Amino acid sequence: MSLKDKKGLVDLSSLGTKRRRDERRTATGVAVAPEVESGPASRGPRTALGLHAATLYSDAEVRRENELLKQRVEAFDGALPVRQLDAKKVRASKWANRMEQSFQSPQFRALEEEIVAAGGNVQPIKVRPVEGTDEYEVVFGHRRHRACLNAALPVLALIAPMDDASLFAEMDRENRERADLRPFEQGMQYARALEEKLFPSIRKMAEKLGVDASGVSRLIAMVDLPPEILKAFASPLDIHFDWGNKLAVAHTATGDRILDEAARIADEREKGAAIPAAKVFSRLMAVSTTAAAAPTELAGAAGKAVVKYGRGGSAKIHITGLSKVKVAQLDGLISKFLESEG
Repeated sequence: MSLKDKKGLVDLSSLGTKRRRDERRTATGVAVAPEVESGPASRGPRTALGLHAATLYSDAEVRRENELLKQRVEAFDGALPVRQLDAKKVRASKWANRMEQSFQSPQFRALEEEIVAAGGNVQPIKVRPVEGTDEYEVVFGHRRHRACLNAALPVLALIAPMDDASLFAEMDRENRERADLRPFEQGMQYARALEEKLFPSIRKMAEKLGVDASGVSRLIAMVDLPPEILKAFASPLDIHFDWGNKLAVAHTATGDRILDEAARIADEREKGAAIPAAKVFSRLMAVSTTAAAAPTELAGAAGKAVVKYGRGGSAKIHITGLSKVKVAQLDGLISKFLESEG
Protein backbone atom coordinates (compact mmCIF):
# COMPACT_ATOMS: atom_id res chain seq x y z
CA MET A 1 0.00 0.00 0.00
CA SER A 2 1.38 3.40 -0.98
CA LEU A 3 1.95 6.30 1.43
CA LYS A 4 -0.85 8.17 -0.28
CA ASP A 5 -3.25 5.28 0.34
CA LYS A 6 -2.18 5.00 4.01
CA LYS A 7 -2.77 8.71 4.49
CA GLY A 8 -6.36 8.27 3.43
CA LEU A 9 -6.93 5.72 6.23
CA VAL A 10 -5.65 8.00 9.04
CA ASP A 11 -7.95 10.67 10.50
CA LEU A 12 -5.78 13.49 11.85
CA SER A 13 -8.56 16.07 12.10
CA SER A 14 -8.74 15.98 15.93
CA LEU A 15 -5.03 16.49 16.64
CA GLY A 16 -4.17 19.74 18.48
CA THR A 17 -7.81 20.79 18.93
CA LYS A 18 -10.21 19.82 21.74
CA ARG A 19 -8.02 17.19 23.39
CA ARG A 20 -5.03 19.49 23.29
CA ARG A 21 -7.10 22.35 24.72
CA ASP A 22 -8.36 20.12 27.53
CA GLU A 23 -4.82 19.08 28.37
CA ARG A 24 -3.70 22.71 28.47
CA ARG A 25 -6.66 23.67 30.66
CA THR A 26 -5.87 20.86 33.11
CA ALA A 27 -2.13 21.56 33.20
CA THR A 28 -2.24 25.33 33.62
CA GLY A 29 -5.69 26.19 34.93
CA VAL A 30 -5.90 28.78 32.15
CA ALA A 31 -9.06 28.65 30.08
CA VAL A 32 -8.49 28.39 26.33
CA ALA A 33 -11.09 29.90 24.05
CA PRO A 34 -12.80 27.29 21.83
CA GLU A 35 -12.04 27.35 18.14
CA VAL A 36 -14.59 28.99 15.92
CA GLU A 37 -15.71 26.55 13.25
CA SER A 38 -17.33 28.97 10.83
CA GLY A 39 -15.46 30.85 8.13
CA PRO A 40 -12.36 29.94 6.18
CA ALA A 41 -10.13 32.15 8.35
CA SER A 42 -10.92 30.06 11.46
CA ARG A 43 -9.99 26.69 10.02
CA GLY A 44 -6.79 25.23 11.43
CA PRO A 45 -4.14 23.39 9.46
CA ARG A 46 -5.34 20.22 7.73
CA THR A 47 -2.08 18.54 6.78
CA ALA A 48 -0.12 16.32 9.15
CA LEU A 49 2.90 18.62 8.95
CA GLY A 50 0.76 21.69 9.68
CA LEU A 51 -0.96 20.02 12.61
CA HIS A 52 2.36 18.96 14.06
CA ALA A 53 3.72 22.50 13.80
CA ALA A 54 0.58 23.91 15.44
CA THR A 55 0.93 21.43 18.29
CA LEU A 56 4.56 22.39 18.88
CA TYR A 57 3.61 26.08 18.89
CA SER A 58 0.81 25.37 21.37
CA ASP A 59 3.17 23.54 23.74
CA ALA A 60 5.69 26.37 23.49
CA GLU A 61 2.99 28.85 24.50
CA VAL A 62 2.08 26.71 27.52
CA ARG A 63 5.73 26.50 28.57
CA ARG A 64 6.10 30.27 28.17
CA GLU A 65 3.01 30.90 30.33
CA ASN A 66 4.29 28.50 32.98
CA GLU A 67 7.67 30.24 33.04
CA LEU A 68 6.02 33.64 33.48
CA LEU A 69 3.91 32.32 36.35
CA LYS A 70 6.99 30.78 37.94
CA GLN A 71 8.85 34.10 37.74
CA ARG A 72 5.95 35.93 39.36
CA VAL A 73 5.81 33.44 42.25
CA GLU A 74 9.59 33.64 42.77
CA ALA A 75 9.34 37.44 42.98
CA PHE A 76 7.29 37.02 46.18
CA ASP A 77 9.42 34.25 47.66
CA GLY A 78 10.20 35.09 51.31
CA ALA A 79 7.85 38.10 51.37
CA LEU A 80 5.72 38.57 54.47
CA PRO A 81 1.96 38.26 54.05
CA VAL A 82 0.11 41.56 54.21
CA ARG A 83 -3.53 41.49 55.29
CA GLN A 84 -6.32 43.76 56.38
CA LEU A 85 -6.99 42.79 60.01
CA ASP A 86 -9.80 43.65 62.38
CA ALA A 87 -8.16 46.30 64.58
CA LYS A 88 -10.07 44.92 67.59
CA LYS A 89 -8.21 41.63 67.20
CA VAL A 90 -4.81 43.32 67.35
CA ARG A 91 -3.44 43.97 70.84
CA ALA A 92 -0.67 46.31 71.95
CA SER A 93 2.61 44.70 72.94
CA LYS A 94 3.31 44.46 76.67
CA TRP A 95 6.62 46.21 75.89
CA ALA A 96 4.95 49.09 74.10
CA ASN A 97 6.59 52.36 75.09
CA ARG A 98 3.76 54.68 74.16
CA MET A 99 2.22 56.51 77.12
CA GLU A 100 -1.47 57.37 76.93
CA GLN A 101 -0.52 61.05 76.62
CA SER A 102 1.09 60.27 73.25
CA PHE A 103 -2.37 59.45 71.88
CA GLN A 104 -3.71 62.85 72.87
CA SER A 105 -1.08 65.00 71.17
CA PRO A 106 -1.67 67.21 68.10
CA GLN A 107 0.74 64.96 66.18
CA PHE A 108 -1.39 61.90 66.85
CA ARG A 109 -4.60 63.71 65.93
CA ALA A 110 -3.01 64.73 62.63
CA LEU A 111 -2.00 61.12 61.97
CA GLU A 112 -5.51 59.95 62.80
CA GLU A 113 -7.06 62.45 60.37
CA GLU A 114 -4.64 61.37 57.64
CA ILE A 115 -5.50 57.69 58.10
CA VAL A 116 -9.26 58.40 58.11
CA ALA A 117 -8.94 60.45 54.91
CA ALA A 118 -7.07 57.58 53.21
CA GLY A 119 -9.56 55.00 54.42
CA GLY A 120 -6.88 53.16 56.40
CA ASN A 121 -3.16 53.06 57.10
CA VAL A 122 -1.19 53.13 53.86
CA GLN A 123 2.04 52.13 55.63
CA PRO A 124 1.50 48.69 57.19
CA ILE A 125 2.16 47.98 60.83
CA LYS A 126 3.89 44.73 61.82
CA VAL A 127 2.29 42.08 64.01
CA ARG A 128 2.91 38.54 65.21
CA PRO A 129 0.21 35.89 65.73
CA VAL A 130 -0.78 35.23 69.34
CA GLU A 131 -0.46 31.49 69.84
CA GLY A 132 -3.72 29.64 70.47
CA THR A 133 -5.93 32.57 69.41
CA ASP A 134 -7.09 34.35 66.28
CA GLU A 135 -5.52 37.59 67.54
CA TYR A 136 -2.25 39.40 66.86
CA GLU A 137 0.28 41.44 68.86
CA VAL A 138 1.84 44.65 67.55
CA VAL A 139 5.57 44.51 66.84
CA PHE A 140 5.67 48.14 65.75
CA GLY A 141 3.08 50.66 64.60
CA HIS A 142 1.11 51.20 67.82
CA ARG A 143 -0.01 54.71 66.83
CA ARG A 144 -1.24 53.57 63.41
CA HIS A 145 -3.09 50.69 65.06
CA ARG A 146 -4.70 53.01 67.64
CA ALA A 147 -5.77 55.44 64.90
CA CYS A 148 -7.46 52.62 62.95
CA LEU A 149 -9.05 51.31 66.15
CA ASN A 150 -10.46 54.74 67.03
CA ALA A 151 -11.85 55.17 63.51
CA ALA A 152 -13.30 51.62 63.35
CA LEU A 153 -11.14 50.88 60.32
CA PRO A 154 -9.29 47.64 59.50
CA VAL A 155 -5.55 47.86 59.97
CA LEU A 156 -3.13 46.88 57.20
CA ALA A 157 -0.44 44.67 58.71
CA LEU A 158 2.62 42.58 57.89
CA ILE A 159 2.38 39.24 59.70
CA ALA A 160 5.46 37.42 60.97
CA PRO A 161 5.85 34.88 63.77
CA MET A 162 8.74 35.68 66.14
CA ASP A 163 9.88 35.09 69.72
CA ASP A 164 9.82 37.71 72.50
CA ALA A 165 13.47 38.75 72.18
CA SER A 166 13.18 39.22 68.41
CA LEU A 167 9.97 41.21 68.82
CA PHE A 168 11.58 43.50 71.40
CA ALA A 169 14.72 44.02 69.28
CA GLU A 170 12.70 44.86 66.16
CA MET A 171 10.40 47.18 68.10
CA ASP A 172 13.38 48.95 69.65
CA ARG A 173 15.14 49.37 66.29
CA GLU A 174 12.03 50.84 64.67
CA ASN A 175 11.38 53.11 67.66
CA ARG A 176 14.90 54.55 67.65
CA GLU A 177 14.48 55.52 63.99
CA ARG A 178 11.42 57.65 64.77
CA ALA A 179 11.87 61.40 65.02
CA ASP A 180 9.18 61.75 67.72
CA LEU A 181 10.65 59.23 70.14
CA ARG A 182 10.62 60.48 73.74
CA PRO A 183 13.41 59.41 76.14
CA PHE A 184 10.96 58.59 78.94
CA GLU A 185 8.96 56.26 76.71
CA GLN A 186 12.13 54.51 75.56
CA GLY A 187 13.23 54.16 79.18
CA MET A 188 9.87 52.60 80.06
CA GLN A 189 10.38 50.00 77.36
CA TYR A 190 13.86 49.08 78.62
CA ALA A 191 12.74 48.98 82.27
CA ARG A 192 9.80 46.72 81.42
CA ALA A 193 12.04 44.33 79.51
CA LEU A 194 14.24 43.95 82.60
CA GLU A 195 11.21 43.48 84.86
CA GLU A 196 9.91 40.75 82.56
CA LYS A 197 13.39 39.14 82.64
CA LEU A 198 13.61 39.30 78.87
CA PHE A 199 17.30 40.08 79.37
CA PRO A 200 19.42 39.19 82.42
CA SER A 201 21.10 42.59 82.67
CA ILE A 202 21.41 46.04 81.12
CA ARG A 203 24.70 45.02 79.53
CA LYS A 204 23.19 41.94 77.88
CA MET A 205 20.24 43.99 76.67
CA ALA A 206 22.53 46.61 75.17
CA GLU A 207 24.59 43.93 73.41
CA LYS A 208 21.48 42.34 71.91
CA LEU A 209 20.07 45.67 70.73
CA GLY A 210 23.37 47.12 69.57
CA VAL A 211 23.11 50.22 71.76
CA ASP A 212 25.28 51.88 74.40
CA ALA A 213 24.82 50.35 77.86
CA SER A 214 25.40 53.67 79.66
CA GLY A 215 22.63 55.26 77.56
CA VAL A 216 20.22 52.46 78.49
CA SER A 217 21.16 52.90 82.16
CA ARG A 218 20.47 56.63 82.03
CA LEU A 219 17.07 56.09 80.40
CA ILE A 220 16.09 53.56 83.06
CA ALA A 221 17.29 55.96 85.80
CA MET A 222 14.85 58.52 84.41
CA VAL A 223 11.94 56.09 84.71
CA ASP A 224 13.01 55.15 88.25
CA LEU A 225 12.81 58.75 89.51
CA PRO A 226 10.48 59.20 92.51
CA PRO A 227 6.83 59.93 91.57
CA GLU A 228 7.08 63.34 93.27
CA ILE A 229 9.80 64.44 90.83
CA LEU A 230 7.90 63.11 87.83
CA LYS A 231 4.74 64.95 88.92
CA ALA A 232 6.65 68.22 89.08
CA PHE A 233 6.71 68.20 85.28
CA ALA A 234 3.57 68.74 83.23
CA SER A 235 4.39 65.37 81.64
CA PRO A 236 7.29 62.93 82.10
CA LEU A 237 7.59 63.12 78.31
CA ASP A 238 9.03 66.62 78.80
CA ILE A 239 12.10 65.33 80.64
CA HIS A 240 15.21 65.57 78.45
CA PHE A 241 17.60 62.65 78.07
CA ASP A 242 20.44 64.27 80.02
CA TRP A 243 18.17 65.42 82.87
CA GLY A 244 17.16 62.03 84.23
CA ASN A 245 20.53 60.93 85.58
CA LYS A 246 21.26 64.37 87.02
CA LEU A 247 17.93 64.39 88.87
CA ALA A 248 18.62 60.88 90.18
CA VAL A 249 22.02 61.99 91.54
CA ALA A 250 20.44 65.13 93.03
CA HIS A 251 17.81 63.02 94.78
CA THR A 252 20.51 60.82 96.27
CA ALA A 253 22.42 63.88 97.47
CA THR A 254 19.52 65.89 98.89
CA GLY A 255 17.00 63.29 99.99
CA ASP A 256 13.64 64.81 100.94
CA ARG A 257 14.69 68.37 100.07
CA ILE A 258 14.32 67.83 96.33
CA LEU A 259 11.04 65.98 96.90
CA ASP A 260 9.69 68.93 98.90
CA GLU A 261 10.62 71.31 96.09
CA ALA A 262 8.99 68.98 93.55
CA ALA A 263 5.78 68.99 95.60
CA ARG A 264 5.78 72.81 95.71
CA ILE A 265 6.14 72.96 91.92
CA ALA A 266 3.30 70.48 91.41
CA ASP A 267 1.09 72.49 93.78
CA GLU A 268 1.82 75.70 91.87
CA ARG A 269 0.90 73.98 88.61
CA GLU A 270 -2.39 72.71 90.04
CA LYS A 271 -3.22 76.30 90.97
CA GLY A 272 -2.79 77.36 87.34
CA ALA A 273 0.86 78.33 87.07
CA ALA A 274 2.49 77.54 83.73
CA ILE A 275 5.99 76.32 84.52
CA PRO A 276 8.17 75.25 81.55
CA ALA A 277 10.02 71.97 81.86
CA ALA A 278 13.42 73.72 81.79
CA LYS A 279 12.36 75.90 84.73
CA VAL A 280 11.23 72.83 86.70
CA PHE A 281 14.58 71.17 86.11
CA SER A 282 16.58 74.24 87.18
CA ARG A 283 14.56 74.64 90.37
CA LEU A 284 15.02 71.00 91.31
CA MET A 285 18.74 71.08 90.59
CA ALA A 286 19.15 74.31 92.59
CA VAL A 287 18.19 72.39 95.73
CA SER A 288 21.20 70.09 95.39
CA THR A 289 23.64 73.02 95.00
CA THR A 290 22.34 75.07 97.94
CA ALA A 291 21.76 72.41 100.58
CA ALA A 292 23.81 69.55 101.95
CA ALA A 293 22.27 66.14 102.49
CA ALA A 294 22.50 64.12 105.67
CA PRO A 295 25.54 61.84 105.94
CA THR A 296 25.19 58.33 104.57
CA GLU A 297 26.64 55.40 106.47
CA LEU A 298 27.65 52.25 104.57
CA ALA A 299 28.97 49.04 106.07
CA GLY A 300 30.31 45.78 104.70
CA ALA A 301 32.46 42.79 105.65
CA ALA A 302 35.64 44.64 104.61
CA GLY A 303 35.00 47.87 106.51
CA LYS A 304 32.75 50.85 107.15
CA ALA A 305 32.24 54.10 105.24
CA VAL A 306 30.59 57.44 106.01
CA VAL A 307 29.74 59.74 103.11
CA LYS A 308 29.20 63.44 103.87
CA TYR A 309 27.66 65.65 101.16
CA GLY A 310 28.48 69.35 101.05
CA ARG A 311 27.13 72.36 99.22
CA GLY A 312 27.77 72.70 95.51
CA GLY A 313 27.69 68.94 94.88
CA SER A 314 30.76 68.04 96.97
CA ALA A 315 31.19 64.84 98.96
CA LYS A 316 33.68 63.43 101.49
CA ILE A 317 34.10 59.71 102.09
CA HIS A 318 35.70 58.33 105.27
CA ILE A 319 36.41 54.59 105.12
CA THR A 320 37.94 52.43 107.85
CA GLY A 321 39.27 48.88 107.89
CA LEU A 322 40.62 48.77 104.33
CA SER A 323 43.38 46.39 103.29
CA LYS A 324 45.94 47.31 100.65
CA VAL A 325 44.02 45.26 98.10
CA LYS A 326 40.80 47.09 98.93
CA VAL A 327 42.56 50.46 98.66
CA ALA A 328 43.70 49.58 95.14
CA GLN A 329 40.17 48.44 94.26
CA LEU A 330 38.74 51.68 95.67
CA ASP A 331 41.08 53.77 93.53
CA GLY A 332 39.87 51.94 90.44
CA LEU A 333 36.20 52.35 91.37
CA ILE A 334 36.57 56.09 92.01
CA SER A 335 38.38 56.54 88.67
CA LYS A 336 35.58 54.77 86.81
CA PHE A 337 32.97 56.79 88.69
CA LEU A 338 34.59 60.11 87.78
CA GLU A 339 34.97 59.11 84.14
CA SER A 340 31.31 58.08 83.76
CA GLU A 341 28.78 60.44 82.21
CA GLY A 342 26.06 62.20 84.18
